[in-house]
Amino acid sequence: MSISSIVKTCERVGVCAVALVCVVTALVTQPASALSAAQQNLYDNNIFNYDIDGAQSCGGTVGTVIADANQDKIAQTIIGIAKTDNVGQKGALIGLMVGLAESSLRILANSNVPISKTNPAKQGIGHDHDSVGVFQQRPSTDWSTFATGPAADSNKAAVFQLMEPAYSAEAFFGSPAGSKPPSALSHGLQNVSNWQGISPWVAAQRVQGSTSGDGSNYRDQMDKANGLLAKFWNSSPAIPLPVPLSGGSASGTDNGVGCSSSDVGLTGGSGKFTDSTTLTLTDSAKMVARAKKLADLTSSLFKGTCGTHPADCSHLCDYLSGVAWGYKNSGYNTALEHWGAMKSSGHAHPGDRNPPVGALLFYSTGNPAGHIATYLGGNLILSNDVGDPKSGHLGGAYIVPASAMEAGPWRLKYLGWSDDIFNGGRLTGSLAF
Repeated sequence: MSISSIVKTCERVGVCAVALVCVVTALVTQPASALSAAQQNLYDNNIFNYDIDGAQSCGGTVGTVIADANQDKIAQTIIGIAKTDNVGQKGALIGLMVGLAESSLRILANSNVPISKTNPAKQGIGHDHDSVGVFQQRPSTDWSTFATGPAADSNKAAVFQLMEPAYSAEAFFGSPAGSKPPSALSHGLQNVSNWQGISPWVAAQRVQGSTSGDGSNYRDQMDKANGLLAKFWNSSPAIPLPVPLSGGSASGTDNGVGCSSSDVGLTGGSGKFTDSTTLTLTDSAKMVARAKKLADLTSSLFKGTCGTHPADCSHLCDYLSGVAWGYKNSGYNTALEHWGAMKSSGHAHPGDRNPPVGALLFYSTGNPAGHIATYLGGNLILSNDVGDPKSGHLGGAYIVPASAMEAGPWRLKYLGWSDDIFNGGRLTGSLAF
């Protein structure tokens, strides 16, 4: 970008006096042409093509429009979690007001929390107490499901979790009445008495406890938040909750999930399967061996990346199944898209609980993405995320009883199984089989 074009860009925002500052900023913060080797996605998976460096454009916040793709992405994430949490447009508006006031919709590390500065997803560094992330939540004051108290500031899983926009949004929105959440999800917006009936900035203040005392700092962001809500509400899909909640009834007025599929609906079944005695999938034994390596938390073979970029979490489960079967990626955007393709091609077995070893098990989660796990036989499955709260790992791969999907905290609806059909390219070299 030439200097003249940068100046013209800055002048278009209506603040000519900052043109020179914009030139200097743009020249200094030009994004790298390629990610470093350490930042490359596992097996060059083409689903995870996010900007991990978080380069900022010069424009910044102008009126009711955020002139930065990273900020737009975070705004959409907040809206997506609001839809899944069923807090409606008012809840989403409050979340956007808080995100704008606390961080300008940035993933902030903190100079007082050294481990936060090692997070490659950081988009700036703040200095307030031990607050991190978009919502400036403090690891030490019970906002993370991994740890709390002073020791949490040096707990990587806890700090990084609060720097994950989807989780921090979920924590901000809290939990609906009647659910059984961890304590970290028990003091958000839905836990504020009559939050729907009070002014948005007052509700925000009761969650955040800002030093302003009256929520005026959040009220000041209301016009910008309304602009973002108008811009992204219809186009932003619901996003799976990073920490699934069971039970309860959400307190909003519309769910905004937007799933028209008849597959949607949570039931929570037994989760029990019996191995097929008539069907065998080729190379299933090799797949099981690979799955065991993937689930080894000491292995570098699979390290989930949605912990710092939650917009990609909806793809991680399908990606994991693909890698287990020797593919670079699944070739599908979501598990439900994959399931739809299997139904259309005649490879789906809806409702059948006698899958062969290696079968792909599909579930409805109540949002457009769905979930997929890989059947390993003996009622065991390979799944991402399900063991994160205990392991302290973000986006991990785990071998667990199949009941963890339906009868456990996730309470998903089982849709059926298909054989190992993917559209992604095969792994090569030592990773192939």
